[in-house]
Amino acid sequence: IPVTITFRTIGNHLASLQINNNGCIDQHIDSVYVNPLPIVQFTASNACQGLPVQIQNQSSVTGGSIFSTQWNFGDNQTSNLFDPLTHAYLFDGPYTINLTVTSNHLCSATGSQPITIYDKPDAGFKADSACLGELIYLTDTSFVKNDFISSSVFSYNNSIISTNSSFAYLFNTVGSLPIELITTSSHGCVDTIVRNVIVNSNPVVSFSGGPLSGCEPLFVNFNETITNSPGNITNVTYYFGDGDSANYPSPLHIYTNPGIYDVTLSATSQYGCTTDTTYTNYVNVYQNPIADFFTTPNAVDEFWPVVNFNNTSLYGNQYFWNLGDSTNSNDYNLQHTYAAAGTYPIELIVTTNEGCADTTYGEVIIRPTYTIYVPNAFSPNNDDKNEVFQCKATNISNFSMSIYSRWGNHVTTTNNIEEGWDGKENGKTVQEDTYIYVINFTDVFHEDHVLTRIVS
Repeated sequence: IPVTITFRTIGNHLASLQINNNGCIDQHIDSVYVNPLPIVQFTASNACQGLPVQIQNQSSVTGGSIFSTQWNFGDNQTSNLFDPLTHAYLFDGPYTINLTVTSNHLCSATGSQPITIYDKPDAGFKADSACLGELIYLTDTSFVKNDFISSSVFSYNNSIISTNSSFAYLFNTVGSLPIELITTSSHGCVDTIVRNVIVNSNPVVSFSGGPLSGCEPLFVNFNETITNSPGNITNVTYYFGDGDSANYPSPLHIYTNPGIYDVTLSATSQYGCTTDTTYTNYVNVYQNPIADFFTTPNAVDEFWPVVNFNNTSLYGNQYFWNLGDSTNSNDYNLQHTYAAAGTYPIELIVTTNEGCADTTYGEVIIRPTYTIYVPNAFSPNNDDKNEVFQCKATNISNFSMSIYSRWGNHVTTTNNIEEGWDGKENGKTVQEDTYIYVINFTDVFHEDHVLTRIVS
């Protein structure tokens, strides 16, 4: 009959077997040596996913030696090395490491230790592109399962630029710039990512125009030189400083008001980067003078043909008068006497120091006039004094003069102003008395007149 005995101490143990068969007894005594079990002991550290777990075997056997070891790492991976030192886990989670140690007496013992493999962060960040001189906003988008991100370190050009999870940074270089993010979880697990952020160039803008000064209206042609690398220019806008603009290249602009104007050219690339270039006091539009005058008196005739020219021009510096009778003057105001009746075209040219000019026109009318002188007495007595009753006149026509007695009897008629009445009727001297004359004539203005008076 088999018997199982468990010895609880190490060393030699006596075992006795006694057999009794109907009073007949036999006994056998033997010794049993109990070898020690291995003492299974090892250390294993928690670790991050993908990083080696540090393992150190500290197992031993009293009074013997270790014959073999068998490791089971809990991830379907095993090893029979005495001290594998490290083991890397591909996935996070809890694991149990088992170690079976066999002594040289083939005594085996097993020990185990739980460990935790922490999730490795998945590093990532987002960043918008920007133009040179603009801030780029960077945001950490890293993620870690069953944990949290404890630190984020952004680096550029081997220098740390931020330890914040979200920040803005101004890059002073154009191009595709590599940014490194090192993300660390609360358990010290690290992931690193390098991404490029794009800093686009701003257009380089210059322009020229001409002419840049002159009298209003001033026609100015503009031409631009715009470069951008890389990328094309998608928008060009001129701001002319007078409230007008043009969103096309090489415009012609007309300045209609005097003043000094700043001109700005704005260019935008296909990436939305804009450069504004302003030339201050670039265009100078000179004030045009305003030529104007009036004359006094309002009515002038050839008896007193003196005209006053009154200058009411604005903004002028020099003046040129053409008075219509081959007379010129540079006076501001002037007085002029015309030699004859007539209509005279007047021209006044007003000029500024910048050469801007304005011209106005007018006319002066010197009206002709007529005169007629009729004596009221004459003495036809042959003393050679006042012998003829004769009219004197200027600028009249259709002259006729008839003489009548006080009783209305016709004495004589003449149609020639140069022929006066010699006091005779039909060749005979009339008696001294009072006579009536009737004079008809047409003046220079084509108006008819009748003068009736007495002469004695």
